[in-house]
Amino acid sequence: MDRHTLDTPYPVGPVHFYTCELSGDIIMFDTGPYTFVALDYIKKNINLNRLKYLFITHSHADHYGLENFIAKNSQARIFMPKMDHLKFTNLQTRIEISKKLLLKYGFSTDYIEKIKVMLLNFVNSVPLPINYEILEESKFDIDLNYMFCPGHSKSDAVYLFNGYAITGDCLLNNIFQTPLLDVDYDKND
Repeated sequence: MDRHTLDTPYPVGPVHFYTCELSGDIIMFDTGPYTFVALDYIKKNINLNRLKYLFITHSHADHYGLENFIAKNSQARIFMPKMDHLKFTNLQTRIEISKKLLLKYGFSTDYIEKIKVMLLNFVNSVPLPINYEILEESKFDIDLNYMFCPGHSKSDAVYLFNGYAITGDCLLNNIFQTPLLDVDYDKND
């Protein structure tokens, strides 16, 4: 397993993504952030012609940021947890439920509008994932298992592969594990 480390423009600092060669194919876990430096790194260090699978641990921009580029420039099958798929496809619902909840807890409409603008600006600054499959609904021909450890995000998929556990941000070194608030679509809460 090869670890790749890239700087991010986010307060969390550097991020890791991982690759492994298996029978001449490359398996990749996460992509790094949507930055020119990360894009250049991928172009120079990952043979996209040999990329067979890309597994996303969770839908924070430092982990899926280059998914769109990889989807357009490789034949890789890309997998994303269902909770993350819902996060992208139900953005307006997510905003409305969040607004209702924040109003309920006493936040002002001005403050909520600022959060909404910030969220929309962020969503529009990183290309949305494309051409991916829902992890829980897919099959692949490698010996890979996964489990979910939600906390930092709604999904936090942990991939168990080749004697490794690839965790995204479930286990962070020298940083406080900050859970992020998000919407439970089943409960509208």
